[in-house]
Amino acid sequence: MNPQQPAPPQFPGQHWQPGQIPGAPSSGQPGYSGQPGQPPVPGSVPPAPQPIPQSPQPYMTPQQAARAIMRRAVNRPAGVVLLYAVVAQALGVVFSGVAMLMWLAAQSGDPARARQYVMLKLNDAYSAVMQYMGVISLASFGVAALILFLLRRRMIARRGFWVGDHGEARRMRAAWALDFLILTVSAQAVFVLLQTLLSAAGVDLVSPSMEALSESAISWEMWLYIGLVGPVIEELVFRGVLMQSLAPYGRNFAIVTSALMFALYHGDLVQGLFAFVMGLVLGFVAMEYSLVWSIALHVFNNAILGGVLSEYAASFGDAGNNAYALALVVIGVIGGIAVFARHGREMRAYRDANRSPRGTYWGWTAPWFLTYVILSGLLVAVSFAGAVLG
Repeated sequence: MNPQQPAPPQFPGQHWQPGQIPGAPSSGQPGYSGQPGQPPVPGSVPPAPQPIPQSPQPYMTPQQAARAIMRRAVNRPAGVVLLYAVVAQALGVVFSGVAMLMWLAAQSGDPARARQYVMLKLNDAYSAVMQYMGVISLASFGVAALILFLLRRRMIARRGFWVGDHGEARRMRAAWALDFLILTVSAQAVFVLLQTLLSAAGVDLVSPSMEALSESAISWEMWLYIGLVGPVIEELVFRGVLMQSLAPYGRNFAIVTSALMFALYHGDLVQGLFAFVMGLVLGFVAMEYSLVWSIALHVFNNAILGGVLSEYAASFGDAGNNAYALALVVIGVIGGIAVFARHGREMRAYRDANRSPRGTYWGWTAPWFLTYVILSGLLVAVSFAGAVLG
């Protein structure tokens, strides 16, 4: 959080004039017809015009052209994220189903009789599969990430994708790193307080993803996925491919869009709310300090706050869990107030300096983005309803 606001770096591509969406005609230009002209070659004689029958092109106002540009800009990276999420979830279901059938076949002694055990020992089979969720998660999300890499290998293989191009990323200092760590604890504290207040009012926010995680075996494969592989892949997808693709259209827009899709990706109301707030912090860190630092912060949240410290507190039973929750609240609230008191003015200045041109958020009407939001929203609603009812 540098008190001096440097000129916005050209990350990851060219930027636009203030108030102008890249590629959109200005209000003084004629309507955009979708047929860009070609500049003449100096010294050449233009050929005689030939009457070529053309279908009339629909007239587009500058506002309509800007909206169309934004829909195209958002549609492709949103489609890539949707493909990754669908492949990862589908592979997880397939691998889990195969593991369950293998367990049932082993229990029955006859693969032909495995179907008879599905209803009789479904709970036992589910418990058996959860013992291998670490391996299943590593396999399914790893394959999905490999497909993503193949689709965006030129982008991902660049050094600047990970550490920022020369002169663009700020240098992380210890004091700023500490501020980001405190904001991560503050995000944890806010939702601990929210859950506590709602529980006192008789409303328990149930997190299906956390319940499924607690049912999984605490194996080294699961710890590897939660603490390292998962954060790396999620940062690669959301703060890397998605956010960097949208950065030329406004930093605020890119950070908010990636945070929203990151929240919906969790398919869980409780985790989604937390993921949105964390997505804003991670997005700012990746935008200004590089993807490597957002990965480090994500690993800290998953491996340290949600892993080592949480498990150590849980070893003392309910008293340990309560003490850990209280410590998160105290450190998070006090630390968060201190960070906002010191840097609140800079945060507001950053927000104002990186506002997107009018019409940028029309990109959210892109078909693949809407498909992602609808499918993820349905998954969130179904999982939350099932947790509440059952």
